[in-house]
Amino acid sequence: MPVWIVELFGEARLNLLFWIITASTAPFWVLMIFFGQVRWVKSICHPWLVPPLLGGLHIYSLYLLFTITSVPEVPEASMKGVREFWFQPFLFLSLWAHRMILDLFCGMMLNRAKGGQSWAGKVSLLLIWILGPIGLMIFAARYWIGISRRLPKKSQRK
Repeated sequence: MPVWIVELFGEARLNLLFWIITASTAPFWVLMIFFGQVRWVKSICHPWLVPPLLGGLHIYSLYLLFTITSVPEVPEASMKGVREFWFQPFLFLSLWAHRMILDLFCGMMLNRAKGGQSWAGKVSLLLIWILGPIGLMIFAARYWIGISRRLPKKSQRK
């Protein structure tokens, strides 16, 4: 089926799938940000449990791609060509699910490493949820600054 027909007649369902993918991670983020130190939250928000289960949304979007439409060819090896490739609605939803799930995985790993328990850690979790890699970079900078402060000074080693 051509993509334009899918977009014309399936816009409501595509939008619904977009919001399902977006909302599927939200409860776990809220739990980690507000109750990250609680033991049952750590059990539920396990990085090797939730993200693989949510991977089903990624697989479903790819299933729709192969059963309703076909995988478009990349017109050219350029930014414009790749952008046109991802313009296909099911590929875009697949990419969106990929991003949401990987960001959640990073947040869950941070929370498990006790990095999300302080006020600054909760801000890092929020930034990872909203900005993805930028939030992770901020957490990494905090982490490395903390390690460098704990290292003994050269004058103290002698």
